Amino acid sequence: MIEYILLPLFLIASICLLAFLQRPIEALLSLTFVNLLWPNYIVYKFGVLPGITPPRAVMLLLIISLFILFCCNKKYRIKLTNITLQFKTIFVVLFSYTIVNILSAILHSDHLLGAFFSIINDFLNGPMLLILILVLLDNKQKQQKLYTILLLAFFTINLIGLIEWINRGPLFTSYLLTETKYTLITAKVRGDSYRLMSVFANSLIFSQLLVLSIPLCLYAFLYSKRLMKILLLINLALTIFLLIKTGSRAGLGLLVTFPFLYLYSRVYHRSSTKIIRIILIFFPLLALFAGSIYITNNLDNFIQGSTIGSTADSAKSTLARVKQIKLGVNALKEHPFLGYGPGEGVKIMYPRTSIDNLYLTIVLDTGLIGLFLFFVLNYLVFKYTLQKKYIDYREIFICLSIVLILLFFLILSIDTMMTIYYILVAMLLQSVHDKKKSQVKQYEKKRTNSNNNHIKLQWSS
Repeated sequence: MIEYILLPLFLIASICLLAFLQRPIEALLSLTFVNLLWPNYIVYKFGVLPGITPPRAVMLLLIISLFILFCCNKKYRIKLTNITLQFKTIFVVLFSYTIVNILSAILHSDHLLGAFFSIINDFLNGPMLLILILVLLDNKQKQQKLYTILLLAFFTINLIGLIEWINRGPLFTSYLLTETKYTLITAKVRGDSYRLMSVFANSLIFSQLLVLSIPLCLYAFLYSKRLMKILLLINLALTIFLLIKTGSRAGLGLLVTFPFLYLYSRVYHRSSTKIIRIILIFFPLLALFAGSIYITNNLDNFIQGSTIGSTADSAKSTLARVKQIKLGVNALKEHPFLGYGPGEGVKIMYPRTSIDNLYLTIVLDTGLIGLFLFFVLNYLVFKYTLQKKYIDYREIFICLSIVLILLFFLILSIDTMMTIYYILVAMLLQSVHDKKKSQVKQYEKKRTNSNNNHIKLQWSS
C-alpha cells in the first residue's frame, strides 16, 4: 500500500525539483506565499517524524535544487561569497546561535531526535530562508515582487479571517483530528467572544501578523497609485477590525503605540549627530532593562496585587504569564548558560503546554548565551540598516514591522512569525547591499571620468 503512495510523491517531487532548477526565483516567491497561507494547525504526522506540511516539503526541494545550482553555476557561488563577506558578522552570529542550539540539545535534551528536528526546521525557515532571499532576489525589482507577495498574502489571510468571523468558526476544521493530523488550536473564546485565528493555530499569532502588516501596508498606501490606494485603505481598515476581533490586548496596545514608534523613527532619522542617535537608542533600552529587573524582583507583589480575586479570563492570562516568568527565572539557575535544550524549557511550566514569552523560551532552551546571540543579531541588523546614508522610508517601515514583531514576542512564544521576521531582515540587508553597490559604481564612474579628464589634459598640453 505504501508503495502506491510513495511513487506518486516521488514523481511530484522530481517534477518540482526540475521546475525549481529552471525557475528558482519564481519557486521562492511561490513558496513564500504558500508558506504564509497554509493553515499551520494542519500538520501531517508519520510515526516519530516531525510534523510535515506541503510548504516544508517544498522548502526542502528548493534547497536541494539550489544546492545543485550552487555546485554547477559559478554566478550563484560568487553572489553567496559576496553577501557572506559583506554581512560576515551577522552570518557568524547566526552560525553561532545554531551551534549553541546543537550543544544545548546534546548536553541537556531528553529527546535528542526531536530537538534536532526542531533545530533543522528553525534553520530552514530562518537563516536558510534569509540566505535564499539574499542570493536570488538580488535587485530592487525582484525585492518589490517579494514585497507584493507579502501584501497579497496579508490581504488573503484577512479575507479568510473575515469569512471566519461571519462563519464564527475556523474554516478548516474538517481537516483536523484524524489519525495522521493534529491541531494546536487554543484560546478560541474569551468570555462570550469568539477570537479569530484565520489560518493560524492561535488568535495571538493572527493578531501578531495583523500588527506587523500595518507598517508594510501603510508604506505601500503612501507610495502607490490611486486604485491601489483604495484597496490598501480597505485592507488597513479590515486589519484594524480583525485585530479588535482577535481579542488581543497586546495587539491593540501595539496598534496604539505604532504612531509613537513612527514619530520616534522620524526623530531618529532626522537627528543630525551621532550622539543624539545613541541617546535615542540607549534610553528606551535602559528603561526596558530597568523595568524587566523591577518586575522580576517584585513578582510576588505583582501577583498578589494585580489579579487577586478576579475571575476574568484576561486576569487569569496575566497571572499565568507572571507565574511563568517566576518559574523561568528560578529554573534558569540550574542551567544558566546553555539552557535545557530546544523544546525542553516548556516542561518547566507543566501542566501548561506553552510559554507565553519568546525570550523566556529562548533563555530556557539555549541559556543566556542563546538569548545574548539573539539580541546581538537584532542589534547588528539595525546597526547595518539604520545608517543615515542607507536608510529611506521603505527601510523605516520595514524596521517598524520588525520592532512590532519583537515587542509582541514579550507575550507570545509561538515563533510562526519568525519566518516573516527573517524575510524582512533579508529585505533590509539586501537594500543595504544594493545601495553599497550603487555607491561603489558611482565612485568608480567618477574615478574613471577623472582619469579620462586627466589624460585629455595631458594630451592637450
